Amino acid sequence: MFVRYDLYKLDATVRDFYRLTRINLSMVDADFHTLVGDTSLHSGFCRLIQSTEEGKRRCAASDAEMLCHCRECGHAVTHQCHAGLSDMTVPL
Repeated sequence: MFVRYDLYKLDATVRDFYRLTRINLSMVDADFHTLVGDTSLHSGFCRLIQSTEEGKRRCAASDAEMLCHCRECGHAVTHQCHAGLSDMTVPL
């Protein structure tokens, strides 16, 4: 099944959600390429962690692990990232 998304509207919705909640969302495709989302909206803590190559590498590995698990099991997955924050991914 192929679903078409209006990425412009989704991006506007994600930005509005961030303005209201200060929670950053992103949408990725099945190959984990970002479709919607703005990494500049990460929290100060995440920006600090990702300011080093080691931090970036560990964040990417943590995200990949969570996304792969979600793709394999087909339902929402929550986990604690390497830096101790809670992450969630939900298949659409």
